[in-house]
Amino acid sequence: MGVITRSQSLFAYSNIPAGSVLAWTGPESTVTLVKGIAVSNRQAVTVHVTITLQTSGGLGTVLVMAQDIASGAVVNLQVWHAMNPGDNMYVASSPAGADAWISGSVLQGMPTVVRPSDAAATQPA
Repeated sequence: MGVITRSQSLFAYSNIPAGSVLAWTGPESTVTLVKGIAVSNRQAVTVHVTITLQTSGGLGTVLVMAQDIASGAVVNLQVWHAMNPGDNMYVASSPAGADAWISGSVLQGMPTVVRPSDAAATQPA
């Protein structure tokens, strides 16, 4: 099978519950490119939404988005984040009620560079 590079939906969720939801885990033997994030609020109150990425070993975490979204508002972000196999993306809403759509591409093939955080996670204690 050839490499498929077209974009696709990685995560779509309406009325995200309060707290954190696992939105995506990078599949084995792939690199995921997160390209677009759309978040809306159909609730009567403002919601606070965070989106984080975490390395597979848990040693690296980055906050991609942390924003209050007013009732009826929509936030669109064009981003470019690469995720290795086993990396996780989390979406959180406080209070519950935000809607999110995250898109990107899943590229076949293993990453060619070992991140320092991944190397540290595999070092003996």
